[in-house]
Amino acid sequence: IWANGFFPFKPPFLYPSPGGYLFVFPPAFQIISAFFFLHFGNAGLLVIPVLSTLLLWLSFILLLRRCDVSPSRIAIGLFILVFCSPLTIYGATYWEHMTAILLLFFGLSFLVKPPAGPIAAVLMGLLSGLASWFRPEAMMMNVLYGLALIFVFIKERNRTTILFLAGMAIGVGSFLLFNK
Repeated sequence: IWANGFFPFKPPFLYPSPGGYLFVFPPAFQIISAFFFLHFGNAGLLVIPVLSTLLLWLSFILLLRRCDVSPSRIAIGLFILVFCSPLTIYGATYWEHMTAILLLFFGLSFLVKPPAGPIAAVLMGLLSGLASWFRPEAMMMNVLYGLALIFVFIKERNRTTILFLAGMAIGVGSFLLFNK
């Protein structure tokens, strides 16, 4: 069907190779999932999205605990996240999107409750920036995080904010260099 022109996108989104294989942008999800596909077949393609979904739920719980939210309210929040928002079904439907959302959640976590340590700040920024490798539109979310954090830095002059921004710049910048 695609060879007859019924594919909805035109290059640069799809690149047929001489061997008949298709290269789909962005490649990070395919590269990581290839290992699981090799060992588990089609079921292996679900490993990363399911793991990303579970890690997002866990990250959500840990963020609420760091914010001193009571266990009963954390349970209600998790219930709402899992059953009353489209996030879980979204992760099952759009596979690489869930990994990008998980990585972007580190940026949100930094905005809500920044860590005290410099290593955690750089790591959270790097992970948030690496979301671009899975979904290029994640760069826009990182830009919004960056703008918000610039205002926070102007008010508070917190060193961890600069470290987070540096880590995020490395994650996004490496994606831009890869595409160059």
